[in-house]
Amino acid sequence: MAAKSAPLEEVIRRVTSMPAEFFGLRGRGRIREGYAADMVLFDPDKLASRADFLQPHTPAEGIHTVFVGGEVAYSGESGCVTPGNGRVLRA
Repeated sequence: MAAKSAPLEEVIRRVTSMPAEFFGLRGRGRIREGYAADMVLFDPDKLASRADFLQPHTPAEGIHTVFVGGEVAYSGESGCVTPGNGRVLRA
C-alpha cells in the first residue's frame, strides 16, 4: 500500500498551530503580531532526516535557521548558535 502525503501547508499546520491549540499554548503556533517568534526556515525540496537509531539527534537536512523567541537558536551553516535559549512550556 502506498503512503499518502499531505500538502505542505497541512503538514505545517499539524506541527504548529494544532499542537499549540491542543496543549493550550497561547501566543504560539502561528505567525501573528504579539506571538512568540518561533520559526524554522527550511527548503522543502531538500528536507530529509539524517537521524538513525545510533545518532537520533542528528539535525535534518534542509533546515536553514531555527528562531526561538526571535533569536537564532540554530543555523544550518554553523550548528547550534545559542545553546539553551528558550524555556520549558507547560500546558
